[in-house]
Amino acid sequence: MSRKNGPTKHVALVGVTGVGKSTLVNVLAGSNRANVTNDVMPCTAQPDCYDIEKEGVRYTLWDTRGLNEASQQGGASPIARFFRFLRAVPEADRELQRFLRGKNPRISLILFCIEAEKIQVDAQWKNYDKIYVKFCKRKIKVAVVVTRMDSNTRNTDWRGTCEGMAREVVGESLDARLIEAVPAFDSERSEDIGGCRSRLLRLIANFS
Repeated sequence: MSRKNGPTKHVALVGVTGVGKSTLVNVLAGSNRANVTNDVMPCTAQPDCYDIEKEGVRYTLWDTRGLNEASQQGGASPIARFFRFLRAVPEADRELQRFLRGKNPRISLILFCIEAEKIQVDAQWKNYDKIYVKFCKRKIKVAVVVTRMDSNTRNTDWRGTCEGMAREVVGESLDARLIEAVPAFDSERSEDIGGCRSRLLRLIANFS
């Protein structure tokens, strides 16, 4: 049997609203399949799936609802949004946990997205802790994907920063092979997109 006829591997994209998950889908797919916006209002209400293929192996990417989406809904007073947030967040967390730990689909890898300018923010790594430790009980590999990487951040030891924050906030050591970045493509050349796609697909193939 050829590898192409084997089972599809399922990869979940997780992160706060507006972090760039939909852009990541488009990079991996090599086309504009997912809706993209630059504001912090949610693009994705329910998990959307996108099929891609690498070297005869099929993958389904699941673009999940933003971790903080309950706090981003408009159309109400600040007090009303606050109480809606208190009600909605626990249920949204339960939905995401059920999805990540479910058997249909069975998620084999999580891409945890964090914006480059926020890699030193404790709250971002508490979200990583929530996903990897609390939701998945360390049973699903989680890769850290730094989004909107600009030249300023690229010229720093951003990988070392991620590793240090994970140790400090989460108490976990990151596998350096599970840390990758997506450039801010509005200021990048198109060939950089191809290189980024190749690196990410190689990571997914090796660890899913």
